[in-house]
Amino acid sequence: MTNSSIHAAPVAKAHVMMGYLIDKEGFETLIKVDSAEDVIRSLATRPQYQSFLTQEQLASQPVEMAIKQAFFNVYEKLYHYYIGAYRDFFKALLLRYEVENIKYLIRRVHNLSHFNISPKTLLIPSVYKTISYENLMKAKQLSTLIEALSGTPYRELLKPFIDEEPAKMLFHMEMVLDRYYFNVLRDRMGQLNKMDRQLMLKLLGVNIDLLNIQWIYRGIHFFNISPEEIFNFTLSGGLKFDYKALKALCYYSLEAFRRELDKSEYNIVFNTREYLMEREMERYLYYEIDKILKVNAQTIATPVALLFKFEYEIRDVLTILEAIRFKSTEIESYLIRDLRRD
Repeated sequence: MTNSSIHAAPVAKAHVMMGYLIDKEGFETLIKVDSAEDVIRSLATRPQYQSFLTQEQLASQPVEMAIKQAFFNVYEKLYHYYIGAYRDFFKALLLRYEVENIKYLIRRVHNLSHFNISPKTLLIPSVYKTISYENLMKAKQLSTLIEALSGTPYRELLKPFIDEEPAKMLFHMEMVLDRYYFNVLRDRMGQLNKMDRQLMLKLLGVNIDLLNIQWIYRGIHFFNISPEEIFNFTLSGGLKFDYKALKALCYYSLEAFRRELDKSEYNIVFNTREYLMEREMERYLYYEIDKILKVNAQTIATPVALLFKFEYEIRDVLTILEAIRFKSTEIESYLIRDLRRD
């Protein structure tokens, strides 16, 4: 099948749904709102949020979860257009939410937070679920939680770290889960048509570059670990840093690492306050998606761009709600969307 025949319907749907996304003027209005209630009322007038911000919905779950459920609604509308390798790819994108749920449950048990947990506090896509959450949510020990993952790849990934010292154990478990997600995603990309495969591998490569930069920086600056261990937990498949360049970064001092990054196109990550590094990474990816979309509109790039942009919109909306709650006066500086640039 040609790319146009594969993507005609989902691309058309994605274009319509992109028209619903909050534009620059919409965000400028939201950051001036005085109360969370007014933000929610404004969102409830938009098609992508309407059915998730009713009084009935908000009575049964936190507003944050209701807003995030809107993402899965959009996702599933695109997912059902595809079959075969393309459906497998879109399923793999959702694997991240399963991985994040497992990481959350591990942290909960690790921190001895033995409170009752409801499925409504987890993001569980209806079209992708390879684990049973019932036993996981009951676990009060890590060994019990890991055994509850029997029959899944997660048990074998996590079991080797169960006897490590607590701080390292948590770190290693989260890193191997992240690596598993990216390996699965890369494998599914390999099954796509050539043009789509190249586009997605490029986008994945940028994402991996940014995550490796963040990890190496934190490994050098905050953690008492060797360059060898830092390198062992980097992700392969980056766009700009091959094996040799990535390994060299792990052995730099912090100052040399910064100087090397300043020479790269990722230097924007360090051109701001340190605590905004993650925002700069996401912002870089947000506008990289725009570049890809401009020249590849009739490909898989359009539905994938919608998913990225809608997820980032939701993160920015939640940032605004949190800023209002804590009476922050610097809301705009925390947004992924750069309102000065648009």
